[in-house]
Order: sequence, then C-alpha cells, then structure tokens
Amino acid sequence: MSLMSTIIIGCISNFLIILTFITCKSDNRSSEQVETISQYISIDSILPEYDFYKPSKILTLGKKLKEISGLSFDDQSSTIFSVNDEQGILFQLELSNGNIIKSFDFAKKGDYEALAIKDSIVYIAKSNGHIYPFDLKNEKAMDKIKTPLSYANDVEGLCLSNNGKYLLVACKGNPGIEKKEKKQDRKAIFYFDLETNRLMDKNPQIIHEDTLLQWVFNNTKLSSLSYFNTKNLKNRVKKFSPSGIAQQPMSNDYYVLSYQGNLLVIFNSEWQIKHIEFLDDVHSQPEGICFGSQGQLYISNEANGLIPKIFMYTYRRTN
Repeated sequence: MSLMSTIIIGCISNFLIILTFITCKSDNRSSEQVETISQYISIDSILPEYDFYKPSKILTLGKKLKEISGLSFDDQSSTIFSVNDEQGILFQLELSNGNIIKSFDFAKKGDYEALAIKDSIVYIAKSNGHIYPFDLKNEKAMDKIKTPLSYANDVEGLCLSNNGKYLLVACKGNPGIEKKEKKQDRKAIFYFDLETNRLMDKNPQIIHEDTLLQWVFNNTKLSSLSYFNTKNLKNRVKKFSPSGIAQQPMSNDYYVLSYQGNLLVIFNSEWQIKHIEFLDDVHSQPEGICFGSQGQLYISNEANGLIPKIFMYTYRRTN
C-alpha cells in the first residue's frame, strides 16, 4: 500500500467506498487484496462466475457513443450492437477494439435506451415503450410497434429471453400501465411476446425495494460497517432503478443493472435474488449490459464527462 493510501485511511477511515476507488488506482492490487464493500458480503452469497474488480478487457469508444445506452451481442457476426441515447442510429462494434464497423439509421432522433437481437432482427426500445425493429439482412427499418407503455414507465432495458420467445422490458418508472400508479418502491419487468408482437401487460415481474433491502440485511455483515457505510449501503439499494437487463446463457440467471446506486442485481430463473453486486467507481454510469455466447459479460458506461467504455468480464465456470 502506498504512503498516500495510508494517510487517507488514517484521516477518513469511515469512507470505505471512497477508499476503494483510491486504492484501486494507486496500488493496482489484485481483486483479493482490494478493500471493498464486497468484503462484508456473506461468503455464501458471493458470485463466483465473474470477478467484477478485474475486467478481462476494456474497450474505449469514440465520441459518437459518448451516450451509449444499450448493448446486444450478435451470435451470427460475433459483434456487439449498440444505440446512442438521443440518436436513431444503430451501431455495430468490433469486439477487439470497440471500433464502429457500420452504422444504420433506423428512426429520427429520440430517447432510445436499449436493444435486443433475434436472428437478423434488432429490436430497439424507446423510453416511451415503442419498439423499433430493424432488419439487418436488408438494412431496413420495419414498422414501429406501439405498446401500452408510456414515458411514465420510462423503459431503460431490453433483452431476449433465452428461449427466444420473449423480449424482457425493464422499466425504471411507473411499475404499472396506469399513469397514476406511481410506486417508487417497486420496479417492473414486462414480457413482450414475439409471436404475437404484443406486450403481456398483466402480471409483470415486480422487484420490490423491501426485498432488495432484506437480502442486504441477511447477507451483509452490517455490524462490521460504520454508521456512514451502513447508511450509504441502504441508500444505494433504495436508488435501484433498472438501466439494463440481460439473461445469462448458461445459468438462465437474470442480471438487472442500475446506474442509480451503481448496482447489479442477479436473480435466478425463478426471480429470487441470488446476489447484489455493489459496482465500484470504475462504472461511473453503467447503462448497457449483455452476454456473449460463451458467457462473457459486457457492461457499458456512458461518458458522463469522461470516456465511454465497454468492460468485458470472462465467465468462470463453477462446475
């Protein structure tokens, strides 16, 4: 540990999360040595599949993607597709360096937040719930699909279910179709049926704030944390608002990203919480998430005054 780190610890020992960022930068230590909030998570609840403090690759993106807001991996071309918030442009990216291979105009400017790919069709979600299919083979935009969702629901995440039947639509706004249903303590994941091209607006998957907090209480050594860090932990969980969603191809677990609170919540296939990862400051504004065919995990950061990047985490098989 450097002298600067020692001085900082002596002066503000309670600021554990701030310390994490500083020590990571100054020491370049391994993930096992870095003091982080995850040290206070129960061993039984640690996720062994990915090391979130040691990305396998970091792709630096250009200015055209400074507000990158969605990711989807394309098995056919082994490339990543993305959209940039506020622009009706679809980008195809090279996996080795993040360079733009090709771009496609699919709609006029708007608040496009997420995308998913099935076969050669890219489905792009606008924050008002409209879905814009784009045919990659013919490089042609298809008819827009309107859903019962609205700007009040504030769609932020989209992914294809592993069985290929549905799009999962993650909302950070109202959890119900009715605009008056403003319940800040819960978030909704809706299913869009690709066979009927209709949103299944009845009985969406609801994520309750109390359920997230209960998991933290049950799986975190709160007694080992200072009052400041305990409060910080709770506040981060209370800020949970989906900014991206993806389903892991091997385990079928659901990964729900939240740039508010800097969280990654992992659910099993039955939507029971498996793990909550408190992402460090490297992820300044994580907005996009997807998986490669071999289980590799990609998380994108908007620039947020810095440089837009995509972080790749290698999948570590556990059996």
